[in-house]
Amino acid sequence: MATQFADITPRLFPIAPAPKLNVRIAYIAGPSVAAVAAATAQLPQETQGATLDDLAQAPGGELLAWDKACEALEDAIQARDEFNENVLTPLDGMLKSVADAGHDTSALNAYYRQQYAKFDELVGAVSAATDALALTPAFTAIGLAYKIRALAADEFHLNTADNTPLVEAIDADARALLDTAIEHNPWMRGPLIRWQKGYARYQEALRKAQTYYAEVLTPADAAFNLVRDKWPTRYDFSRDPAARKELDDVSYDEIEAISDANWRECYDARLELYRCPAPSATELGVKMKLFVENDDHDLGRAGEVAQHMMHDARRFGRLGSHPIGDEALNKAFAGLRREMIDYQTRPAVEDPRIEDDKADARVDALEKVIYDARCKTIEGVVAKLRIGFQHAVESSYGDLALLNPSSPEFVEGLRMGDMSHQMLWAAIEDLARIAGLNLAEQGA
Repeated sequence: MATQFADITPRLFPIAPAPKLNVRIAYIAGPSVAAVAAATAQLPQETQGATLDDLAQAPGGELLAWDKACEALEDAIQARDEFNENVLTPLDGMLKSVADAGHDTSALNAYYRQQYAKFDELVGAVSAATDALALTPAFTAIGLAYKIRALAADEFHLNTADNTPLVEAIDADARALLDTAIEHNPWMRGPLIRWQKGYARYQEALRKAQTYYAEVLTPADAAFNLVRDKWPTRYDFSRDPAARKELDDVSYDEIEAISDANWRECYDARLELYRCPAPSATELGVKMKLFVENDDHDLGRAGEVAQHMMHDARRFGRLGSHPIGDEALNKAFAGLRREMIDYQTRPAVEDPRIEDDKADARVDALEKVIYDARCKTIEGVVAKLRIGFQHAVESSYGDLALLNPSSPEFVEGLRMGDMSHQMLWAAIEDLARIAGLNLAEQGA
């Protein structure tokens, strides 16, 4: 039996009036409020009611200009690379195939030249976008590093045009970052003072070298050439004493020697600055700027300089660990690994006790270095914990904690081992992950 509804005619229910807020807002025109109101009134009319997002994206804003410059560069690089991949590379393959088949390639070569001309335009667009980015102020050390990386990728130091505006723009970024770099790790106070003194010495040496070059060496060189140009290029002055004396009177060998000494002093000051631990990422950006600006990648000590900057980068990646590494500790840990490898691969002898006693003495000496060391890096702490884990386990798989913790034997031994050992090894792996450390490579 179907259910019957009495009345299903729609009904219109009256809408209740909206509730009234029962909130009273008190406004107190105190000194702070009055000061904020006065400062706001002095802002440009278009920014007085703007939000933070509005200000960040305002037309003509410096931040927007930087974003647009980065976007333009990335677009130019993408267009160049896509053209190379989709047009030039297939054309190269086609030309080779046609030539290998013995067919005439003149028409295809003409087409290839046309396409390569387009590619040259795209390469020029990348260079133009790179220059535009370099001339746009960077606001952070990361931005400066991005700018330097773009210039290095474009090989701007090989440009035939004057690179002075680009170098001056990078220098302006570095100076601005130095002026605002007031937030340093308190543990880096010593390195900061050393950096400031080193940078001041470098600036003074650079000023001295540039001033002497411009005000003394350059006029002396011009005066010498003015006299030298009186005679032909291959003129034999040894047969003309009068000409020889006139040329000797304007000789500037001593001036040139002094200028060379000034530039060597400047180089030494810059090299010492590279050796200074960077107190923050800002100073690392300055090092990179100087490295590119002075073409120091061509120097014989470029590897040493790069090593110092690598240490800086690793330190910042390790959450601000101390700049002085655990060199002695890490060296001792590597020695322990070698001793274990030698022990396992040592050929059988009639009486191994003598060799064992010598090896035990070496191991004891290495372990004492590690025990006595006060760790300054997470890497040093991990080395100590791995040795502690090896002795705590007291099982054959424990030796693999130093040699090869990824081996199946170690993994299975750890799985079947004590929970406290599992927790200790988990802590070692956590520290290694935080430090960006590969356990299999440590000490290898």
